[in-house]
Amino acid sequence: MALSLLISVAPMLVLLLLMTAGRMSAAKAGVAALFLAAAGAVWMLLDRPEISTPYLLGGAMLEAGFIATTILWIIFPALCIYHLQRLTGAFPVILETLGRHAPNPLLRVFLIGWFFSLFMEGAAGFGTPVALAAPMLVASGVSPVPAVAIAAIGHALGTSFGAVGTPIIPLVAATGLASQSISQASSVFPAVFGVVMTLFIARLFPSQLKNRWAWAIAAAVAFIAPQFMIAWFVGPELPTLAGALIGATVFIGLMRLYYGSQPSREAAEPHTSSAHLWRAGMPYLLVIALIVTSRLVPWMTEALKSVQWTWALGPFSGNVFPWFHPGTLMMVAFLASWIILRPSGHLVGGAVLESARTIAKVAVPVVAMLGLARIMLHAGMIDTLATAAAIGPTHDVWPLLAPAVGVLGAFVTGSATASNILFMDLHTKISADSGLSTTLVAAAQNTGAAAGNLIAPHNIVAGCATVGLVGKEGEVLKRTLGPCLIYMAGAGLFALMLSKFGVF
Repeated sequence: MALSLLISVAPMLVLLLLMTAGRMSAAKAGVAALFLAAAGAVWMLLDRPEISTPYLLGGAMLEAGFIATTILWIIFPALCIYHLQRLTGAFPVILETLGRHAPNPLLRVFLIGWFFSLFMEGAAGFGTPVALAAPMLVASGVSPVPAVAIAAIGHALGTSFGAVGTPIIPLVAATGLASQSISQASSVFPAVFGVVMTLFIARLFPSQLKNRWAWAIAAAVAFIAPQFMIAWFVGPELPTLAGALIGATVFIGLMRLYYGSQPSREAAEPHTSSAHLWRAGMPYLLVIALIVTSRLVPWMTEALKSVQWTWALGPFSGNVFPWFHPGTLMMVAFLASWIILRPSGHLVGGAVLESARTIAKVAVPVVAMLGLARIMLHAGMIDTLATAAAIGPTHDVWPLLAPAVGVLGAFVTGSATASNILFMDLHTKISADSGLSTTLVAAAQNTGAAAGNLIAPHNIVAGCATVGLVGKEGEVLKRTLGPCLIYMAGAGLFALMLSKFGVF
């Protein structure tokens, strides 16, 4: 058992050390950890003669390639939109407008890196927020490394209810509980610890803004309050999406009240017309409109989900709804912008070519990270780690450990939904054996899964790809690891306290 546990933990530990202490790129660190995981799989399969090592490794890498394609299909159109905006001079127009609403750079960072990231997480999820928000932050004056870190931190708080509540679905399936009860329990954790995220954002972007910590708290509360209310009284589909819209409106209102009586020296005089702003923002408006309507209009959701691509090879499988996929919708927005705005073919071609060059560099680390995750899953390494955590006296303090399990799942899969799928059966069994509240443990798992998105390597790779940071992923990970661990630890202690008092 001890040797199996060491073999199971080694690939992830090596990956973290190489990317942080070793300052190694995600591609090199990912390939090294992938080979280590493959070697570990050989050992793990000695007790499972019914599965050959080549079959497992080949099937796991086939899954990794399929999932990587769905991720790269998000990154590519996001890059196309970004480069088209850059080449057509749209960013100065957008940023001047943001300057009028948020006359201080830090306040602009909150609008983009917090509220916009959260909105896109609520609407689409699966890597979309970081891929879109990071380049906008860079264009507004944030350095690339902090920009990716801010976008990652900014979207994480909404991940528990991301993609119109998708992470809640596997929790309901595994537990048989009502989605409303899990939604209510999950809403408590960000309500208590969410302000940590905006404080880290303010720390990552130093500013001379007076009362900057107060503005950070105001940004947190503006989102957290409606998110909590919607999750508690409505359900899991809209807390992040609507919370971001309501929060941004409240935050802009607060800025207008403050700067209306105290104009900032940084405030910009308007030099752009409404027509210029409309043209500059059209690609992003189209992205938002397409994603929101595809998720919230029933007949459109049904139509887009009418086509599903699936494959299966024994225990290995994959599926995707090609027309419902956020990458497809972003590509439609890109093509529609080309038709409506009529930029020169030279600019459009340049945007596509530059995006393709970046994708070619990103493909290796994304496939390596996903290959690592799928090998660990199918070889039983994930089960070994989770089972070891559940042995003996840990049953009594399982709510303390449940968020860490969620982080582990999101780290190796890059998805809160996948983490919930991976581990909720284990949580359900432990809860039943220990007399714990399954609702509380499910919420703790969901919270940890959201926090784990902060350090999921291929999420960081996706963000770095859009701002020209390929090979510098470890620098971003250093800045997101702290918020992840603090949020995880706080959630665990809070879950344990709630368990002791019999809440939920």
